[in-house]
Parts: sequence; C-alpha cells; structure tokens
Amino acid sequence: MAYREFDGTSTVEKYVDVTRVSRVVDRALTRGLARDDLAASAGSLVGTIAQAVASSAILGFCAAQWAGRDVGVGVAVGVLITWAVIVAARLVDPFIRWNRALPVGESVWAEYKPDAVVTGTESAYDAINRRRIVRVDRRATSLCLVTDAGRVSVVPNILVPPEIAAELIGEAKP
Repeated sequence: MAYREFDGTSTVEKYVDVTRVSRVVDRALTRGLARDDLAASAGSLVGTIAQAVASSAILGFCAAQWAGRDVGVGVAVGVLITWAVIVAARLVDPFIRWNRALPVGESVWAEYKPDAVVTGTESAYDAINRRRIVRVDRRATSLCLVTDAGRVSVVPNILVPPEIAAELIGEAKP
C-alpha cells in the first residue's frame, strides 16, 4: 500500500508556536481515509464473515433436522443473504462516512500547537491534548493519534509535515 505523504501542495502557515496546514479536500483523500478504516477493521470483517458461514450452517442443519432438507437449504441461503447484506453495508460505510465528513471542495486544516493538535473543516473541528497521546498509528493516508483514554483523532498525512510527524511519533508515551 502506497503512503500518501505530505507533498508540499498544502498551505503551511507558521506563527510563533503554531503551525497551521490547510488544503482543499479531493476525492483521493476521502477514498484513502475510507480504505484506511477498512484496513483497520479487516480482522473484525473476517470475524463477521466467519460468523455468517457458521451461523448459516448451524441454522440450516437444525432446520433440515426439524423440517427436511429443502427447508434447511432455504434457511441456510436466507441466513447467508442476510449476512451478505450486513457485510456489504460494513464495506460501504467508511466511504459514506468520510464523504459526508469531508465533502470534496471543502477546506480541511490541522493546527499543531505546543499542547494540542487541532484538526477541522469549515463546519467542525477536533482537538486532542498532545500530552495525552500514547500511540501514533501510521496508516497509508493518515496518522491516528490515540490518547490514554482511548480517544482517536485522525489526521490526514497530507496535513502532516515530516518534522511534525516525527515530533508526534517521538512524543507518544508508551
């Protein structure tokens, strides 16, 4: 998976102790963030598929014992179709959520302050205390900042200059 790095096309404004990086959202950014979400939940998705197969087999077998083979096959197929809809919804959900959160053409920004990382759009923002960051997960399109309370803030890589990324990774407390 190729990383989408900070490429210098974002607008960088440096003040005394604050760095603000901004950019206009494009389709590649929202798709990349959605793919990051899918990759992060891949284990859960595999578990859901395994649960679907197991439950359809068990229910199909039970129905076959109770009402005959044709009913058992029908029940198993019905359960599999239901699970297929659930899995399809889980695959599509990140794309819908990121497209709603970051509409194409809207401005997205990140501010790096000595005590906080603030990310936002024209309509919403999120702030996370830098002293509380315990883990920084690097994904293909984003950095995920995780606090000691389990709160997660996602910062797109295109808004993270390399020196700030190194700072955040270095500051994470084990």
